[in-house]
Amino acid sequence: MHHLVSDYYLQLDIFKKVTVDAAILTDPRSAPDEIDRVIGNALLRKLPVYLELPADMAHAPCRPPTSLNRSLTPHSDEESLKRSLRDASALLNRAGNPVVLAGIEALRFGLGGALLQLVELVEFSFATMLSSKAVLPELHPQFIGIYQGGWSRAAVSRQVESSDCLLSLGAWMTDLDTGLFSDHLDVSRMIVAANGQVHIGSQSYPNVQLGDFILGLLPVVHPRSYLASHPVASQNVRSPFIPDPARKLTALRLYERLDNFLDDRMILLAEPGDAFCAALDFHVEESENFIVQAYYSSIGYCTPAALGVAFARPGKRPVVLTGDGAFQMTAQELSTLIRRRCPAIILLINNDGYLVERVLHEDGPYNDIQMWNYADLPAALGGADHAVGIRVTTERELEGALTSAAKGEDKLFLIEICLPDRDCSAGLKQLGETFRGIAPGGEKKSA
Repeated sequence: MHHLVSDYYLQLDIFKKVTVDAAILTDPRSAPDEIDRVIGNALLRKLPVYLELPADMAHAPCRPPTSLNRSLTPHSDEESLKRSLRDASALLNRAGNPVVLAGIEALRFGLGGALLQLVELVEFSFATMLSSKAVLPELHPQFIGIYQGGWSRAAVSRQVESSDCLLSLGAWMTDLDTGLFSDHLDVSRMIVAANGQVHIGSQSYPNVQLGDFILGLLPVVHPRSYLASHPVASQNVRSPFIPDPARKLTALRLYERLDNFLDDRMILLAEPGDAFCAALDFHVEESENFIVQAYYSSIGYCTPAALGVAFARPGKRPVVLTGDGAFQMTAQELSTLIRRRCPAIILLINNDGYLVERVLHEDGPYNDIQMWNYADLPAALGGADHAVGIRVTTERELEGALTSAAKGEDKLFLIEICLPDRDCSAGLKQLGETFRGIAPGGEKKSA
């Protein structure tokens, strides 16, 4: 092994902290079993794992691989599942205004179809979160919006938090999904299914898998009239956009236009920062057409992730919404996208540095970055024949660039969008005020 730092097992110890399974392959006799176990856990739990292969073991012979000796489908404890379904259905059937809160695990475990079947059969209203946005189609009449604690639209937080039975399915109550923990959810009125267990009030039901729980509810929960329990009509309607050709771009107008640009042939990847604050309100018509890394919020994730989208969903077109600071973290992967002929549309917001940090903290020179000629990068990286760079500053120029990108379906487009005066979305402004403890009127909140 080279680049060894300190103890031989230091890297393994580090990665054990951020994975669900990790192994170093030092013994050819046990290596096949360890590989099967680690990869099996990745598939089973839909979380990252780590395998380390020492250089001097790369060519060591081991026995041929055999079929996996374990099921890659998680199974529930039958008695625990039965009890959880009995008690959950009793509460749901008595409830006057139940609401489903669909979380990230429903997306990771591919349970969108089963969940949609449940909400349509029973006529539940439902909300999603930032990390689970678009696990269900957002133009559905029973969709009430994105729940993000105190950052939610008033109508959304009111319906979710006043529900007499909130059915939380696969939700993780992380900082960004709860609006920096500004949620007001009464656990005594909740049914929580996540992390392989169910909680109903103070009662716990161990070893109950989310998929089994959702499917198990189908025959035991009584259908109801959605309009009877939730007479408020959905407000999830996209506003039309009419460009003003002479108008300089602003963040508000930019995001309104992008919302109207997206269609169900595109998968949007929203970078942490102003991008995912703005994209929260975008209307994603088809399920699973939105990707966000909301848990770690690692900037620079989305540009290389576009390549994964292109390979995994060849019938869809990746659209990356990123800032200049995030883009500079992994900008070299633009070369890989060009080399692999990935027809991505990269919407790069040039707002002169780490805008999200300027909003969250007191600003300083550590938030400045080198200004690049971003629109020149496709040509500089050898992509003149199949990649296009465009710089826009006005609504007219943006309209022309988006029209060209829509028509050029076989090419990569990098559209550098210049926003003046470090303008940002309303969502990022709200995030900054919450983070710095500033009340809506501009006063500093007391401790």
